Amino acid sequence: MAGFAWRIVRDNREMQINAADNGNGTYSVSFDDTTVVLNAQDLKMLLLNVTQVLAPGSAAAKESNARGQRFMGRIKEAGDVDVQVFIQAANHDDVVVLLKAAENDTDVRQKLFRNMSENSRKMFVEDMEFRFQEAVPEGEINSTLDRLSRTADQLRSEGRADL
Repeated sequence: MAGFAWRIVRDNREMQINAADNGNGTYSVSFDDTTVVLNAQDLKMLLLNVTQVLAPGSAAAKESNARGQRFMGRIKEAGDVDVQVFIQAANHDDVVVLLKAAENDTDVRQKLFRNMSENSRKMFVEDMEFRFQEAVPEGEINSTLDRLSRTADQLRSEGRADL
């Protein structure tokens, strides 16, 4: 198992960070006693998000923005039933971020709202207003859109929705 470790001391607190290739297509990342096992795609997303935080104007950030825009286009082109299946399959918090990210794209917002029940629409709007009283960080939007894109890809591969 190849890997590396860091020891960080800040404010008189020491943190041990380890990363290791498990050799089976998964990677372990540990922060003190907490370990997370990631597949290659998840590790790429983690690295992309770290890169975006450290260098928002970087090429990785620009590519992530482009992927987000392509995903918004997929929603616009999708049929209503496919959007309904997608909303049900997606993580609630991710849909909240999607709605916030689409606040200036009336086509996407209308498509999403049109495919929700009135109660769901109220709940999503209330959650969005509560959670995002300030602007959403660009990195959070991009990572959420990437997760939602993977959800849409999975639904497509399962034959459940074509989004």
